[in-house]
Amino acid sequence: MQRTITLAAGQPYVEKVKGRVFAVLSSTAPFDVELEREGTRTMASGRKIVTAGFKRIKIIETSGSANTITFYAGSDDIDLGVAVNDDGLTNAVIVPEAATPALFVKTNNNPGTPVSLTAATAKFQKATILGKKALAGTNNANPVKIGPSASAGQQPYVIEPGGEIVLEAPFGKKWDFINWYLDPQTAGDGVVVIYTPA
Repeated sequence: MQRTITLAAGQPYVEKVKGRVFAVLSSTAPFDVELEREGTRTMASGRKIVTAGFKRIKIIETSGSANTITFYAGSDDIDLGVAVNDDGLTNAVIVPEAATPALFVKTNNNPGTPVSLTAATAKFQKATILGKKALAGTNNANPVKIGPSASAGQQPYVIEPGGEIVLEAPFGKKWDFINWYLDPQTAGDGVVVIYTPA
């Protein structure tokens, strides 16, 4: 679960959520968090706690002014590029970096026989898939289907000619285009994929 909250000075916030990882993606100022049976710890942007498990979190604004906090709480660990401190907390230096988008086109000349979107591993976190058969923007003749299965008839996403869908892996995870398959109704139709390499 990822959530953004804004707390007034001194305001507490309680959330019932099962997990073992609490991570602060961003915060206006430091604050305290109390995880079930883990005591209270001071948190700030780029810090995370990995525990044996919790069912409840309590966030307490302690900076004395309004605080906007974006946090993750759940069972999946997330990589913030971290180093563990002596206090048992984890610090991360989060440095935004320019992302250069990439794109490719994939077509299929054999309707009913799904083909992988890539021949080699190509990981991504989020991608926009367009119902086009050429980088020049030529729309498909008919809808195409894509999905994470190589079996015929098991591609649940339907993309109309010129339409689009967005694929996004769960928070902190990556997907691979090699595991996504294209099945068109018409030979030569395909998809244009725009993404940032992960």
